[in-house]
Order: sequence, then structure tokens, then C-alpha cells
Amino acid sequence: MLTLLTICAGFASCDEDFDNWRSETRDEVDWTNARVTIDVNDWIYDSNGNGSGYYYSDIKVKEIDKEVYRYGLVCCYLYDGDVQTQLPCTRYMTDGKHEWQRTIDFDFYRRGVTIYVTDFVPQNGASDNFVPDEPEDMKFRIAVIK
Repeated sequence: MLTLLTICAGFASCDEDFDNWRSETRDEVDWTNARVTIDVNDWIYDSNGNGSGYYYSDIKVKEIDKEVYRYGLVCCYLYDGDVQTQLPCTRYMTDGKHEWQRTIDFDFYRRGVTIYVTDFVPQNGASDNFVPDEPEDMKFRIAVIK
């Protein structure tokens, strides 16, 4: 309870200029769910030009219009078996010999979503220059709230 009061007091004491803040009330909420599978062949590798990189895939989502982009909400979930995990999320991976950290996140834009998969391999004296394989097939749920 004390933590909640501390957080509320912190928000109440902000000196931010909220002149541009726009609040509106809607009687009806319009929402859409899309289920998407990104196949292993649909991941695109971007090396950032420095040897390290990430995989990404663009997904067209026509429901993300100007209104959603400015005032709505887009959430993305990873299906992991019978569980849905909200993005961003981090997974700790192993192939029995190597361990690495995989981060899955997303951003959205008008008419689409980009999902990113970034692998981080700690350099704990590893001498075999291990590089994880590209991401496997992954299933996602994208929720758009207007």
C-alpha cells in the first residue's frame, strides 16, 4: 500500500507541461485481434553494418490507421505453447553447448507492425565464434484498440 501511495505522490508532483495533452472519453471501444505466424523464411537479417545484428519481419495491419497511431493502443503477444507472453520479452536459450539471450520486441506504424528478434551471446571466453540460428517459426497475436 505504501508503494502505491509513493507512486501516486510521484505522479502528482510532476512539473511537466501538459498543455498539449488531449484527453477524450469514448462510449464505445473498437478492437481487433489478428493472429500471425512468421515462418522461418520470413525473417530478414539486418547487420547494422557492424557485424552484430537482429532479425525482423514486417506485418501489414490495416486496422492501424491514423486514429490508432495517434490515440489508440497496439499490443503484441508471443504464443509460447499454450501461453501468451506480452512483448517485449526476453528468453534464455540453449542448444546444450551454448547459452544466449533472445529478446523479442516490436514497434508499430500506420498500417503495420515490425517484430524484432535480437540474440545476445555472452563472450565468456567462448572461442568457437558461436552464432545462433535464425529465429524459428513464431506465432503472435496483435491486438489493436481504437
